[in-house]
Amino acid sequence: MGACAPGRVPGCWSGAVDYTRQLQSGGRLIATRQALQHMLANMEADIYQARTTSLVAQA
Repeated sequence: MGACAPGRVPGCWSGAVDYTRQLQSGGRLIATRQALQHMLANMEADIYQARTTSLVAQA
């Protein structure tokens, strides 16, 4: 998706972050769970990589 619609991906990512800040599981916000934090960090890194690759390909 990052290569197809680079302008929409950051909005999707921020929507996912906002969603994790609202959802609770076991009485705790899921945003406080380390595994989910790692998954969101990996998503952000993938978005950055796709965007950078796209910019380099255009040059």
